[in-house]
Amino acid sequence: MLKAVEDVSNLFISSVLSTIFGLIVTVFIARIFGPELYGTWQLLISLVWFVSIALSFGINSAILYLGSKKENKKEIISTGVLLKLTLSLFGYLIIFCLSGFFENIYAIENFSIYLNIIGFEIIGSALLTVFLYSLNALSNFKKNAILSISYDALRLILVLPLAILFSINGAIIGRITDWLIIVLIGFFFIRKNLSFKFNKKIVKEILKYGFPLYISLFSVMAMNRFPILYLGKFGSELVGLFSAAFLIVSSLYNISSSFNQVGIQRIASKKKSKDKKRIYTNLKKYVVIFASFVSFAIIPFSNQIINIIYGPEYSGAVFPLQIMLFAFFVGSISASASVFAYGTGKTKKIRNIVLFQSISSIIIGLFLIEYFGLLGAAITFLYSKIILTVLYSIFETKNKLYLSSKMVFKSLVAGLVMFSIINIVNNYFDMMWSIALGSIFGSLSFILSLIILKLVKKRDFDLLEEIGEAIGIDVAKYKIWNWFKSKAISKN
Repeated sequence: MLKAVEDVSNLFISSVLSTIFGLIVTVFIARIFGPELYGTWQLLISLVWFVSIALSFGINSAILYLGSKKENKKEIISTGVLLKLTLSLFGYLIIFCLSGFFENIYAIENFSIYLNIIGFEIIGSALLTVFLYSLNALSNFKKNAILSISYDALRLILVLPLAILFSINGAIIGRITDWLIIVLIGFFFIRKNLSFKFNKKIVKEILKYGFPLYISLFSVMAMNRFPILYLGKFGSELVGLFSAAFLIVSSLYNISSSFNQVGIQRIASKKKSKDKKRIYTNLKKYVVIFASFVSFAIIPFSNQIINIIYGPEYSGAVFPLQIMLFAFFVGSISASASVFAYGTGKTKKIRNIVLFQSISSIIIGLFLIEYFGLLGAAITFLYSKIILTVLYSIFETKNKLYLSSKMVFKSLVAGLVMFSIINIVNNYFDMMWSIALGSIFGSLSFILSLIILKLVKKRDFDLLEEIGEAIGIDVAKYKIWNWFKSKAISKN
């Protein structure tokens, strides 16, 4: 039990630190470069990521699964590493051959040179990810955490200073140096489990397990990166503005994913269908409430947030951010359905849903971005969440899952009440006071609305108190908390 706790702690801490380091580097680079150059940077990164994911074939997941279950771990890891290395070399060749083509499309000076250099990241990314998954397969979570944190810490140490001194040239050099160092560290960690033997039988096993997962992963990646890559046709500044807004929303998705990870584990651990559906029902309520609170709390402050994080140059990202925040709420309605599908092993259903969502979003996006530019990219993102919610609602109906339009409506009403209160505060106070007072009165109005609408009950407050105790916060000692709790009891 203690070993399990230690493993989870290592992975959790590494995830938190990596996220913090990554956000610091990305935000500062955005501020240093400005929208246009930051857009160029994001185009380079997106092309590299796109090729990397296109040639991943689910190999990492297969290594983790097969390496965890079978005794011939060394053969599986060695074959997986060699397979990833071969595919990544092919990926770099693709980037090298098409670099001139992309420079013509985006009309950015020296773009092909930048792409040829940063294209080496395809090889570095392939090796780093396969090393991380191999360490997990070997149950060496501590080394996994060290490797993950080291990668993002080196980005902070190398990329940021070089970007300040030499702009995008320095950022590219720093990033490639980061990959070179981290691959050497990873190789050192994994060296005893490498034999450099290529087993064709194991290759078939890896692809048989990994390819179905790859389809879903690549579909999501293509959909997320498509607006950036297509917007590049109309100027890198639009890409920079969209990327700035998308970074904030994607951070919210990273936070909400913790709900999903716990939900999958809890649902998969239950044997009775009744228990699985009960967990799903509770999860859906909390996810929707969380998304409503976060979305409608940030939307009124979008202008202030963009200005504080990125600076006034990024004011054009405010409206797209507001659209994508609303999309975050819409997407939360269907999030728990995907958790239930994963937890019950219905991954084929997810693959079909995600595939249709991605293809239709790209087709719609071609039209919207062509005619509406940056706004069209944000609307494409919203459409992708709407169609996903519709498809998962059909899935919920077929599986006789909890479909409560009332719960969603009540969460929406509570969010809109908070939104209205914050807007009123914004009209009477300057930036800092509006953020402070708006946050306080907005949060109180949201909780009170949930109580009046009978969406929260005593057990919800008890659960939050337990979570508070686990992280060292005793919310029960505050009078305002007990007042809200008493009202919730009387209303329910």
